[in-house]
This record gives sequence, structure tokens and C-alpha cells, in this order.
Amino acid sequence: MEFIFVSVIFLYNIKNKLLRQIIRIAPVFFTIFSIYDYAVSPSDKFSYKPLAAECLILLIYIIYFFYERIQVNTSIPIYQTKIFWIAVAFIIYSSGNFFLFLYSINPIKDDDFLFQYTLVYSTFAILKNVSLSVGVLINQPNENNQYPNLITQNSFSGSITLEEESF
Repeated sequence: MEFIFVSVIFLYNIKNKLLRQIIRIAPVFFTIFSIYDYAVSPSDKFSYKPLAAECLILLIYIIYFFYERIQVNTSIPIYQTKIFWIAVAFIIYSSGNFFLFLYSINPIKDDDFLFQYTLVYSTFAILKNVSLSVGVLINQPNENNQYPNLITQNSFSGSITLEEESF
């Protein structure tokens, strides 16, 4: 469910039509893959393949989202928007836990591995939750309160004099 909700959030915040189409169908394929992996995996072991796939797909969404935001000039700084903090939360969580999920083939019964796994996972989960909390609590300014564009509002061409006149 988390993957579906995050996909919908980025669906409405990414402008590229091709990626939007991919985001529309990715949750369907991800759900089918997760159900298949659950059905095929042994009942005594937890499969981390869907979690690793989720992290990888979310990283792709978020990196492209930041790429699009860099290309657009807005009057509001990006760190004052809610979507920025949501993206930061999930990029921290996904990048921090991606390799953890890939290497989770080790037996979970090993106490040292279980301690390290819990420590790493909990750290990134707490960082994600803190970033999401900032995103919820931030007071995002309206787009209507645009800062004046000094170049288009003021005509500096009248104040520029040619140095040739002084000769």
C-alpha cells in the first residue's frame, strides 16, 4: 500500500508524460510481482525481493522528480514545499534500506545480523518519519505570493549610458 500511495503522490508531481504513464502501471506490476513472490517463497522465510524492488523504483521516481524541479524556476524555494520533504523522506529510506534488503538473504536467526539489520532499518525509518513530520508541519507559501521579477518589472535599459558619449 505504501508503494501505491507514494506512486500516486509522484504521479501528480511529475510532469513528464512518459514517466506518468509508467507510474500509472508500475503499481499494478509491482502488486502482481509481490503476490507471486509471496506465493512462491517458502513460508518459513520472509522474501525481501519486493522491498528491494520498491526501493529501486522509488529511487528512480524521486531522482527524476528532483531533476524536473531543478529545471523549473519557481518563486518558492524547494525546501519550503511539502513534496520536497516527502521526497527527501523516501529517498533517505529507500537509499538506506535498498542494499539492506538485497543482502537480507542471510539467515535472520543469526543474532549479530538481526541486531545490525534492526539498527540500520530503524535508523532509516526514524529519519523517514522525521522528514515526513517536517513535510506535514511545514507551512508552504502560496504560488500567488510571487516575488517580483526585477528584470522584467524594471527597465534598466534607460539607466545604461554609453561610455562613448563622454568622449
